Amino acid sequence: MKGVVTKTRLDGFYEVKTDTIVSVFELVGCSVVNVGDEIEGSLDCLGGKELTNITQKESFDAVIQEVN
Repeated sequence: MKGVVTKTRLDGFYEVKTDTIVSVFELVGCSVVNVGDEIEGSLDCLGGKELTNITQKESFDAVIQEVN
């Protein structure tokens, strides 16, 4: 599943919008994610995931906190 980072929230979480859902994730580690980056991975289920930042061509660890 692919989506685009649409918002960096003040609490340090990121919102990713796909065609059908909005996911909120917490970045784990020291990777950098920016608004507008295209993200790929299991954005539709909660928990720890390895996601790919297609824009920056790197993988990173995240925890999906919300799926709406």
